[in-house]
Amino acid sequence: MTATLIQPTFELDLRTISRRDRRPLIFRRFDALATGQALQLVNDHNPQPSAVSSRTVLSESSNTCFDCHPARTAMTFVATGACIGSMHTDCVDVCPVDAFREGPNFLVIDPIESIDCAACVPECPVNAIYAEEDVPTGQQHFTLLNAELSRERKPITTTKLALPDAEAWRKIEHQLGELKR
Repeated sequence: MTATLIQPTFELDLRTISRRDRRPLIFRRFDALATGQALQLVNDHNPQPSAVSSRTVLSESSNTCFDCHPARTAMTFVATGACIGSMHTDCVDVCPVDAFREGPNFLVIDPIESIDCAACVPECPVNAIYAEEDVPTGQQHFTLLNAELSRERKPITTTKLALPDAEAWRKIEHQLGELKR
């Protein structure tokens, strides 16, 4: 079975939908797609120039989205140690469902809210976000940490300035001991 990249055929304008209602609406619209159809999301965030455009890879024989189907329960993307101490929030701007949670010095991705769109990956200036299967050796524990902390933290929905000493943190290799809960 081969996957085909198709052009979006239906547009869902999220700018008029309350943030609370976005996720259920996205999945209702996705589930209503016929084979060969796609859904393009228009959000009210201000993506940076490197933002990934909304594209969906569909099976040729069904409308199963390999990356964002609601039946998938595993977290696809993980915020790792490079975020500790820097907390750049560029990723927040491109997230259509507010999957990021804010702590004192570390962002996490909520596996329940995430629709696995991957828009956040290229936006992270410290390369802290990885697909779950690509999390570097020695940082796999961040998958569980994201899930745990996302239950305790509130969503972050707007971009904020990075922490004042964010640049200095880029040089620190083992940041986990500095994580503030």
